[in-house]
Amino acid sequence: MILILGAGLTGLAAAYFLKGRDYLVIEKENEPGGLCRTTECNGFYFDFTGHFLHLRDETIRELVFDLLPDGWLEAKRASFIHYRGVYTPYPFQAHTYGLPLDVVRECLIGFIEAREEKSAAAGKYKNFKEWVEARFGKGFARHFFLPYNYKLWHTPLEDITTEWVDWAVPTPTAAEVVDGALGTGQAHLGYNASFYYPLQGGIGTFTSALAGRVAHLETGKEVVAVDHRNKTAHCKNGDALRYDVLVSTLPLKKLLEITRGIPEALKQDGEKLRYASVFNLNLGLDRKDDTGRHWIYFPEKAFPFYRIGYPSNISEAVAPPGTTSLYIEVSHLPETPLDEETTVEGCIEQMKQLQIIRPEDKVIAKEVKHIPYAYVIHDRRRLRCLAPILTALKEAGIYSIGRYGSWEYSFMEKSLLAGKNLAETLAP
Repeated sequence: MILILGAGLTGLAAAYFLKGRDYLVIEKENEPGGLCRTTECNGFYFDFTGHFLHLRDETIRELVFDLLPDGWLEAKRASFIHYRGVYTPYPFQAHTYGLPLDVVRECLIGFIEAREEKSAAAGKYKNFKEWVEARFGKGFARHFFLPYNYKLWHTPLEDITTEWVDWAVPTPTAAEVVDGALGTGQAHLGYNASFYYPLQGGIGTFTSALAGRVAHLETGKEVVAVDHRNKTAHCKNGDALRYDVLVSTLPLKKLLEITRGIPEALKQDGEKLRYASVFNLNLGLDRKDDTGRHWIYFPEKAFPFYRIGYPSNISEAVAPPGTTSLYIEVSHLPETPLDEETTVEGCIEQMKQLQIIRPEDKVIAKEVKHIPYAYVIHDRRRLRCLAPILTALKEAGIYSIGRYGSWEYSFMEKSLLAGKNLAETLAP
């Protein structure tokens, strides 16, 4: 029997593609979906911040449209960066028109100098800071990349590695950078230039449909210990589940903490894995937003949040008619939790100063979600420890997969593919 821990995207996909195999998926929450769930508050449907599908794999595309036929909208990204009081389209490196001239000049000169000095591939750079400055120049680095990413990870960028950057950070051509400075460009760069989102009910509509195709799924069942030698998972309710193969989508740190019988050195390496948590504030306003924006990045220190999104500008069905839904994201390290009341008040006050919330607006829905495991920190310790940990677990009959199981920066389609690919590996 294949036991799958966690009914997020990867766990559900693994179960779905395990054709003809005996399996069981268990999930500690009372509903499946992991972070791809949606809650309802006063008529507003709030996701666990923004989750959008970018479909490139044909098998995943077929699955998505089979689960929700005629249930998707396709949107072209309308995202922005707020910097020096200006809203400029994403990505920053291809849209500096309208910013103060000193910023534009510094970014362009830095980009030209970086192209003249470039002499090595991205994989040769020692860290993220060095990669950014070599790829985009010190101007773009100083005005956006370094402050934004430090706000996200709270880690010196000299300690962030570069194996994840090429797919996640779009690199414009010289012509696109110049056109972006002159205001003549329309650069829709990056993996998320367009995306799919459910027509109704938020992203949880999709994960609920996927869970509906998984025959053997038990929720409200938390694993508190794994004995790999006896191939048994012990649950909080006292159940002991025997397995032949264990598939874990739990955060890798958590899996290492609860697994008995693995070398102490591996557990110590697991303690070195770091991550950032997210404080997610969701709001509903009694006015319809007229900007058309999907989400905004905030690199400056003055703002506690790193991103604000407008789900109702993507799908009107997630909010009552004539209203606006917002998600606000504040990153912090798990060892420095945020005070909820102070953080909510600070976010709302800054949003009022930005006129995102206007004086006449009424907040008619408000909820807070705490996301303990949000962003894996790709630092040097992860690079040293990860492969030996995953190899040792596999040798013990444990496959740790997915965004947090593989301990990586990821996206929805990749999480689905992780489940599919492992299911095919385990196929009879």
